[in-house]
Amino acid sequence: MRWCRKASSCRGRAACASRRCRRPRKHVHANDRQGLERRCRYGARGALALERLSQAEDGRIVYRMKRPLPDGTTHLLFTGQELLRRVASLVPPPWANLTRFHGVFAPGARLRPFLLPQAQVRRRRARGMRQRPGMSG
Repeated sequence: MRWCRKASSCRGRAACASRRCRRPRKHVHANDRQGLERRCRYGARGALALERLSQAEDGRIVYRMKRPLPDGTTHLLFTGQELLRRVASLVPPPWANLTRFHGVFAPGARLRPFLLPQAQVRRRRARGMRQRPGMSG
């Protein structure tokens, strides 16, 4: 994946003529209520598109696919319990960390203990707080 060289002219994925720009706009102005609503709706959207769900005559649930599968399947049929089992597998367990770090900041990195305490000391100094005697960090 290549980054777009004209970052100032890019306004998201669709505006870049080369179709290589992957920098979506992340800033929402304080007075942009529609932008804020759009951002909230994106974060709160469900795992399934409810418009594609319907109920068949025999009581099973039909999910219409956005694109056909390679074998030509356009609809999936589920019983209620099968659909719940599949949707429940999309929800992460409560103890799972959704942010993954790589490289030096990875949990098992050898250099991580040397980097993180220094960052904490710099933050304290930037805030004007002195480190108390006996505190490590």
